[in-house]
Amino acid sequence: MSDVHGQADNETIALLEQRINALEQTMARKLRAVRWAALSIVAAFGIVTATVLVAQTDAGKALFQVMDFSTPPVSAPPLDASVRWERRDPVNAKQGDTNALLALIADANQRNSNTWPLYIQLNATTDPNATVATSGNVGAYVRAFNRSAGSPWLAAYHSEIYHGFTSLGGQQVETNGTSILFNGELLSKSSHGVTIGLNLQNTPDSTGPGTYAINIQSANPVATWRNGIHFDGAGTVGDVGINFANAHFASLGMDLGNNSLRLNGGQRIFLDQSSAVYLTYNAQARQVQLVKSGKTVAVW
Repeated sequence: MSDVHGQADNETIALLEQRINALEQTMARKLRAVRWAALSIVAAFGIVTATVLVAQTDAGKALFQVMDFSTPPVSAPPLDASVRWERRDPVNAKQGDTNALLALIADANQRNSNTWPLYIQLNATTDPNATVATSGNVGAYVRAFNRSAGSPWLAAYHSEIYHGFTSLGGQQVETNGTSILFNGELLSKSSHGVTIGLNLQNTPDSTGPGTYAINIQSANPVATWRNGIHFDGAGTVGDVGINFANAHFASLGMDLGNNSLRLNGGQRIFLDQSSAVYLTYNAQARQVQLVKSGKTVAVW
């Protein structure tokens, strides 16, 4: 008898699985939502039950490919997006409260830990006729609008690292690790094309200049940076450290203020475009020399 009941149960399970798959396909076409199927079997009583579940938020809302969490709904741009969610600010939020449309939280605690809460892979176009004008593949795109007549701050990308803290409100720990706010790694196998580490552009549609292309801040005399910009590399790093060749500043190319400029002995300060005239310090002779076309024209 147990074999007969077991065979009947297996047939019932198979039938239910077929019905669940058919139901999932139908619901996916009509609602365009993600579905999971859960099959529970109570073998002791010979009872077989099946349930189709939808992904739930903490508010108990089903997540669909296109949905708006707000009233009235947000006016969305015409996007060809597989998933699109919209949300407005919550009403009467307290100062300092934050809200998010999507939150990803990961807690890494293993020795072999390579945790990536969000992974994006973009295989750019392979069309040989693609140009800058026809193709602009972007791994992550942020379009933000600073539209207040007040003085709020807005950032397209914001990163916070608590170096030496276990968590928000947690304990201090003497970490020996390396913390990097923004990190980029280039692997180039082609001698053609252009590779850029960081590109900052004030677009042609702008009606005024930008304030700072790169702004390095210190919160107080202790929270400073030992190096503002650090070139690190073995041997020759490149051709030109800072290149102003195609730029023109109305006042100065570089303003050191109350800071000094230091060169090793034998290095040169060129005074013309062809590098024919330069100042140098001859450490062996302990002389500052003005050189023009290979000849020392002044010494002091």
